[in-house]
Amino acid sequence: MVTTMFRFPLLLVLLCFFVFGAGASPVQAISSHYGPSPLAKWQEKVYRQRMAACFQDIDIGLWGEACKASAIDKENCAMKCLSPDCYQSVYGNDPLEEGELDLKRGREFRFCVRKSEKAEN
Repeated sequence: MVTTMFRFPLLLVLLCFFVFGAGASPVQAISSHYGPSPLAKWQEKVYRQRMAACFQDIDIGLWGEACKASAIDKENCAMKCLSPDCYQSVYGNDPLEEGELDLKRGREFRFCVRKSEKAEN
């Protein structure tokens, strides 16, 4: 009877150790293996560089004063600068508005830009 009484708490302690203690490190090790591929990192870098160039063009005034009116107007103009076709297909007649954060359309726009870059190459 004494051995069964001590066996259960020992199993409980071991279970808690593996779930909360040692169980976290293999998950972290596995999740650190996954992530963006080198190609995806490169594509993101190119996207950001091209977007930064568009913002510079807007700041210089190549896109007119309407693009400098607000931050959201500047963002819309930068997306038009990056890919007019993708901007039209994703945002069309419903551009981003002040305070709007549309992650779905943002992902669609980035996907469209990548797809059009692949088609060009």
